Amino acid sequence: MTFNIEYGGDGVSFDSVIQTVKLANPDVVGVNEPGKHLPKLADALGWKYYDEERQIISKYPIQLPADNNPRYSYVEVTPGGYIAVADVHLPSSPAGPNVIYYKDFTLKQVLKVEEKNRVPEAKAALENLQWTASQGVPSFMMGDFNSPSHLDWTQEMVGARPQIKFAVEWPVTKMLENAGLSDSYRVIYPDPKIDPGITWPAMRPKIKGEWNPSKRSLADRIDMIWSGGPATPTDSWVMGEQGADVKETVSPWPSDHRALVSTFDVSPAPIPQPRPFVTPEPALLTTGKPLAVTTFSDAPDATVAVVKSGGDPASAVAQQPVADGTPVEGFAPAVALQFDTSGWKTEAHDVVLVAGGKELARQTFWVRNPGDKVQLITSKKTYRPGEPIKVSWYGAPANRWDWIGIYERGADNHQYGLWVYTKSAVAGTYAFGSTDPGPWPLDPGEYSARYLLNDGYKSVAEADFTVK
Repeated sequence: MTFNIEYGGDGVSFDSVIQTVKLANPDVVGVNEPGKHLPKLADALGWKYYDEERQIISKYPIQLPADNNPRYSYVEVTPGGYIAVADVHLPSSPAGPNVIYYKDFTLKQVLKVEEKNRVPEAKAALENLQWTASQGVPSFMMGDFNSPSHLDWTQEMVGARPQIKFAVEWPVTKMLENAGLSDSYRVIYPDPKIDPGITWPAMRPKIKGEWNPSKRSLADRIDMIWSGGPATPTDSWVMGEQGADVKETVSPWPSDHRALVSTFDVSPAPIPQPRPFVTPEPALLTTGKPLAVTTFSDAPDATVAVVKSGGDPASAVAQQPVADGTPVEGFAPAVALQFDTSGWKTEAHDVVLVAGGKELARQTFWVRNPGDKVQLITSKKTYRPGEPIKVSWYGAPANRWDWIGIYERGADNHQYGLWVYTKSAVAGTYAFGSTDPGPWPLDPGEYSARYLLNDGYKSVAEADFTVK
């Protein structure tokens, strides 16, 4: 099941969220916008297993991959038999259908929007599922794609909804299809004219002070479940509000999204031996604190080297043989190494896995001084209207769902305009512009950029700027 419960699910009725999942009776649920309520939902269902970072709840045990990859999990659906699951929530705006309908974007223009805003995160999740599927593991990508499907926006569908002015091979879903995954709803219901399967918006009760769906909202199917490997869709249905074209209803409906449920025949498989990897933990540490490195390579001469970011392993600050590692409980066959960081420079470093004279894997981490806070700066204090706004951050906690918002000066943290996910990066730079989610160009006035934590509204850093 995939279900965007909208800002924690309690805007209308959290009891309705619980009732919806109980009625669907799924084995695994990808929950979008859970807020801090994922444990609460699992507990209400009587389920033992949940993963807040990957936003999954399950009737069955969840096993993280050996490299602790934040974009997917394994679920043990039979003893020793697993499926792989990725829950995605791609950026919501600028929505492709909106820029086509309201701004008269051409096909070329809308594809550029998709390639910048939605393809990168989908590609990062897909890369893992392509590999698990190739290893014989039933693999699933589900969630709020915030993109229609190319299987719906065909030439035959032009004019069926006001925004479908021309056929679009939406890049995210086309990429999944090209990778060998199947859209479960369209496998069961191949004709989008007969079975549109609309999942957004759901006409839930109005919430005071929040955006509310209306009949003018451009309806589409953006919540999906795709499968790869030995997994065959056998049924699929939409759940939603009373009066909607759905199979099952709950009242009051709790979200601006409807829920999608799909069933599959699967052949569960053992967790495959991981590809060679090296993972520093934490991604941001204080100098003098120990650096834990989780790694795997079956090469007898494999070594982990620590270098200045981008550096050659031959110029290592420190290095250790993988054979000296200690097995990591629950993450077999990964092993753990530990490095003393005393005296290391406060800058970006890389851990590098090397074997047979070849680099097998590399990942960056950052070292900071005790007491250092998250830093957020803009490239200029004053911008011209329409000029890209370059925002840089450093020393961030690198949560998967951390984000940067652009606000009118003094606005509440809920009242953001432009925004972007930081994609788990401790440090980075992003230039906001015309293809980003939110209003553009910014009107003349005073603004603030804020760093917010984990898909929530707690701000830990702020940088002021002016547009004039």
